[in-house]
Amino acid sequence: MNKPLIILYNPKKDEVGEINSLPLSLLAISAVIDPEKVDIKILEGALIDDLDSELSKYSDKNLLLAGVTAITGPPLFDALNFAKAFKRMAPDVPVVWGGTHPTIMPGGTLEDPHADFIVKGQGEIPFKMLVESLLDGSSPEGIPGLAMKVNGELIDNPMDKPVNINEFPQYPWHLVDIGKYVIPMESIGLKKRGIIYVTSQGCPFVCSFCSDIALYNRTWTAWPAERVLDDIKMLSQYDIGGIMFFDNNFFVNSKRVLELCERLLEEKIDLVWYADIRIDQINKYTQEELDLIKKAGGTTFLVGAESGDDSTLDLVRKDIGAEDIREAARKCKKSGINIIYSFMTGFPEVYKEEFSATLTLIDELRQIDDETRVILCTYAPYPGTELYEKHKDIVNIPDNLEDWGRYTQLNVNTNWMEKEHVDMIESCSNFYIDCALSTMNTWQNIKKAGEKNIFIRFAHKFFQSLAIFRLKHQFYKFRFEEKLVAIPINIRRRLRNYLIKRRRRTTVRGDNVGAFSEEPFQRSSLGDMYKQNLAITGPLNTSPVKENAASLASAEKD
Repeated sequence: MNKPLIILYNPKKDEVGEINSLPLSLLAISAVIDPEKVDIKILEGALIDDLDSELSKYSDKNLLLAGVTAITGPPLFDALNFAKAFKRMAPDVPVVWGGTHPTIMPGGTLEDPHADFIVKGQGEIPFKMLVESLLDGSSPEGIPGLAMKVNGELIDNPMDKPVNINEFPQYPWHLVDIGKYVIPMESIGLKKRGIIYVTSQGCPFVCSFCSDIALYNRTWTAWPAERVLDDIKMLSQYDIGGIMFFDNNFFVNSKRVLELCERLLEEKIDLVWYADIRIDQINKYTQEELDLIKKAGGTTFLVGAESGDDSTLDLVRKDIGAEDIREAARKCKKSGINIIYSFMTGFPEVYKEEFSATLTLIDELRQIDDETRVILCTYAPYPGTELYEKHKDIVNIPDNLEDWGRYTQLNVNTNWMEKEHVDMIESCSNFYIDCALSTMNTWQNIKKAGEKNIFIRFAHKFFQSLAIFRLKHQFYKFRFEEKLVAIPINIRRRLRNYLIKRRRRTTVRGDNVGAFSEEPFQRSSLGDMYKQNLAITGPLNTSPVKENAASLASAEKD
């Protein structure tokens, strides 16, 4: 008989289904499996037109299991589509789920008949133990970090303490076509294409909106600078101009970052890179150290500023104040490092006050640096977070995987706010702030087009001036210009998405969840994908990866 085969699936992140991040978690769990005993096939959802047809290629194989990973939100749709398609082909072969959502909600996930096992948290060890159990016919019931149902009863085994990621083998890169994951990165000002990569796992901080604590219990481990440098050299073979480090927190160990910067300069590696950093980490660096980071290619930081209101910053446990954010802005401006700030608004009970303070801070940041970029999200309490326990009673909580697929910061039931305020937040997030700054997405493109066309330049200046006036005075009544501009922008966006889907023929045959066609997502920029996943610290928690977002940066909003 042929060697047993494991099929692992990396689901599409949204309806458009463009490829973005490498399936690092699937590579991580593949690395611990003995290739002499088991074959592994990794399938990329963004590259598959028809799941049933693709899976039929393996119907005569000796299938051991299928694995799929997913976060709360839209990726659940395609993950469920895969699980259904696989069960149609091989109803008696188990489907193993991993990722943030199954980890935090194993019982709810196992209620779906297309889920047989849940690998929770750091997945390398429990997944390996499950594979060995299936190979030798022993019971998997006692495996730490594994959840399952036996005779209708839930078995949910506690997770062991996460292992230092340096103890695991190198990724089996031969299982993926790396070149297909080289993507556009205009969102970080990169004209050439780049790749998303991750160098660490976990986060030691305690932000109350973040589910990372439930996954890794505040542990953080990372590859040393030399290992990261070696991987950068390997990835550079694919004609990339930059790297997005989508670690949950790239800068926990400042010495590691500075060592990497020095090595990049010594090796004369000409790449720009982007990474997630905290405000307090920026402020702990000296100006000379920030200059070194910029010189070594660190051109852009993604910063969770969260709010301009100090009491809200205390609520989300950021351990900073608004003045710290302004200080970080001034330091990065001096070193020439661009910052993308992510803000959340709409917190129950204080949403009007904190929104006003956040708009004030955004305008101040714009004045400090006219290259300031902002992502404004609507607060949504995500499972596994401290704030979820605090606010879950005022949100309509989904009761199945399909409905959890609709649960995002773009489409959440914010029933504690008046509709007028919700509409104002959406207008600011999707139109006015982008227009006022003109440093991201559609308005950045319009600004660039104005350099060659006087009519476009005049129109841009007109709408930008109005948007800046509204931001400074926080006057968002009679939003006529948003409706006026929305017509051509929406036509362009829909045409773009239609052409992408037509080119790829992304519709899956058969028992499709169908939610994509009911509630189409129109956004695919860094900002929009980050909004969908802000409170999720890593959809692929079986390895050190932050989606991101991800997943989170391959195309422009328009």
